[in-house]
Amino acid sequence: MELIKKWWKNRWTRNAVYLALLGTLFFTDVGQWVRIKMTSLTLSDPTNELGNIEEVKSVYDFPFQIMDADGDTFMLGERRGKPMFINFWASWCVPCLAEFSSLEEFQTHFSDVEFMYISAESIEDFEQYVQKTPHELPFYRQMSKVPTQLRHGAIPASYLIDAEGNVIFQHIGAADWDDDETISEIKALLE
Repeated sequence: MELIKKWWKNRWTRNAVYLALLGTLFFTDVGQWVRIKMTSLTLSDPTNELGNIEEVKSVYDFPFQIMDADGDTFMLGERRGKPMFINFWASWCVPCLAEFSSLEEFQTHFSDVEFMYISAESIEDFEQYVQKTPHELPFYRQMSKVPTQLRHGAIPASYLIDAEGNVIFQHIGAADWDDDETISEIKALLE
């Protein structure tokens, strides 16, 4: 024990330990895991941020091309007829990754809604994240411009779309989706 105390009193030893700790937190997956867990502690409930939209058009009428995790592409309009929840995210976005756990739980309450988690990242970054993520979410990659109704200035950005393609709920920013009040609100919007 005396040897450890003597070793710790050495300024260079302490500096090396601190640098190793900082390096681990900033340059490894451990650091990202810590940032995600810390961010997930501060998530609040989502609020519907749809303003008064004067002209409502179906997002299905826009030629929005998407690629699934297997590399198959399709147009969003091909999914017409079913309510859809779309979440825009990126693998470098800590708030995006922090809300994935609550979204994973949230989607279990909506078997009749199609969920899409769409990233605009490069194919390499997208595939790398999808291969290593522990989350069982339907990940997609954006292949064309986004419809006007789904344009966002920040991520994460989440949208609920009815069966006709009208946006009925919008939330920009991370949120705790697995909340009874939120689930009830979304179910009411889908009725």
